[in-house]
Amino acid sequence: MSINNLIVNDSFETGDFSGWQVVNADITNLYAHSGNYSARLANSSVSAQLSQIVPAEAGEGYQLLVSLAKSNLQPSPIINLQVLFLNATNSVIGIGLDVDIEFGSIPVVTDDTWLEVYQTTNIAPAGTTQAQVVITKPISALTAPFVYVDDVALLEAGDSGATGAPGPTGAPGPTGAPGPTGAAGPTGAAGPTGAAGPTGATGATGAPGPTGAPGPTGAPGPTGATGATGAPGPTGAAGPTGAAGATGPTGAAGPTGAAGATGATGATGATGAPGPTGAAGPTGAAGPTGATGATGAPGPTGAPGPTGATGPTGATGAPGPTGAAGPTGATGATGATGAPGPTGAAGATGATGAPGPTGAAGPTGAPGPTGAAGPTGAPGPTGAAGPTGAAGPTGATGATGAPGPTGAAGPTGAAGPTGAPGPTGAPGPTGVTGAPGPTGAPGPTGAAGPTGAPGPTGASVTETSAFAANTSGATITVALGGTAVPLPDAQNLDGFTVNGDSTVFTVPEDGRYYITYNVNLAVGLIIGSRLVINGTPNLASTVNPVLSLTQLSGEVIVPLTAGSTVSLELFGFLGGAVLQTGAGATLSIVRLDNNL
Repeated sequence: MSINNLIVNDSFETGDFSGWQVVNADITNLYAHSGNYSARLANSSVSAQLSQIVPAEAGEGYQLLVSLAKSNLQPSPIINLQVLFLNATNSVIGIGLDVDIEFGSIPVVTDDTWLEVYQTTNIAPAGTTQAQVVITKPISALTAPFVYVDDVALLEAGDSGATGAPGPTGAPGPTGAPGPTGAAGPTGAAGPTGAAGPTGATGATGAPGPTGAPGPTGAPGPTGATGATGAPGPTGAAGPTGAAGATGPTGAAGPTGAAGATGATGATGATGAPGPTGAAGPTGAAGPTGATGATGAPGPTGAPGPTGATGPTGATGAPGPTGAAGPTGATGATGATGAPGPTGAAGATGATGAPGPTGAAGPTGAPGPTGAAGPTGAPGPTGAAGPTGAAGPTGATGATGAPGPTGAAGPTGAAGPTGAPGPTGAPGPTGVTGAPGPTGAPGPTGAAGPTGAPGPTGASVTETSAFAANTSGATITVALGGTAVPLPDAQNLDGFTVNGDSTVFTVPEDGRYYITYNVNLAVGLIIGSRLVINGTPNLASTVNPVLSLTQLSGEVIVPLTAGSTVSLELFGFLGGAVLQTGAGATLSIVRLDNNL
């Protein structure tokens, strides 16, 4: 059997692509494996393809030969070689060969070095009438070089012998730099907001979150006027006292108001259990207590002497949690006044101030007979004091002596009525804030208010739209450069117009449009699809596969002026493409907004 090369124009010596179907490739006379011309697949990231359909016979095997070279020192892209077996309707019924030429394995053409590829196909299946040779450069890195193709041959290989042992795998080439990320498409305009539904029932209140750390204490505001003292409730058990802040400086003393008449002492109520007392600082020694007479009107107050140093305050325990307050009970009768505690040891007496003028003397009692002086016996009881004369002006206060130790506290007597408060001294610095107590349980959630009536819905620009389809299972005769798909069925145009062939749709208004299409083929083909807008193919909507497909689709958002035209087109294939019955091909055009 003679060996024939089935490829037409196998070395491109016609100077053109006679016999070939081409995507992103050209003819060059710069370099050739033989003769004067070769084909050149596009460089950079775009895909490129050469293909040719030749006669073939069922039961035969074939051998594919091709010579490849690259244009510069950058790593060569992957090149895919295929031989597909077709039946009389151009449908793929078998794959005879599908092999990749590895990344970085093609030599540089300037060294006059070519990679010569020899591959044997599988046996053609029953029903084979044609074979399609496909040489494809997929989408690659931006730095990918041109790839030169020459001397393509598809030879009848005869009976296949036993397959030889595979040769060793070459070391992998370096990985090409990744291509740049494509720009993000524009965001579609938001659709109109639907009318608000009724408000659902309020859900149960969630458990309260943890209480945040307390913020810093603000400066104290001015003290408001003191309200009337309410009846005291029962005293709760005292928790441990929190740590005391540093004592602020003592404000200047205001003038002492006139003392009111002393009310009768009420019965003393039961004393609550005292909290633990912090360690007391030493108390200054007390001067001797004079007999108390009726208090005369006070004279003007002398300037105060310096205050003695305050003893250290004992550490206060952390406060316990505050219990919930119970209702305030009625005030019980005041209990009897407890016996006074013993008087502490007297401290050293301070220097005596200059005496004021002596008041008028009260009447003197008759003197008793004077006994012989012996040792002084225990003092008798103190006689009732005579009325006190009017007080003279108070002398300047002497320096305060160091405080003596504090005596044990006696039981607290019943409190007399509270005198009118003196003016508030300037506040001292705020002490450290104690740790917050636990947060109380949340109160019940109030009932939700009624839902307001929904506002009117704005006018929608998407009312301008069009849809059309081809549902008859038509056969589209496709030319390599492209053929428009007629869409005469299920048309819903809403202001759009269409030509007599139902292939060209005209836009009625300016705006941004969302355009989608779908093509469903009855038999898989290596065929491209795209939108044609104003007579120009739209690259963003283009589908250009390297394997047979039965489904093709695309979508774009584009600005269009009134009068713009839109078509759906098939390309890159020479022959008949049979659409499925039903949704064989569809086109939708929706106006999103009026922005250009």
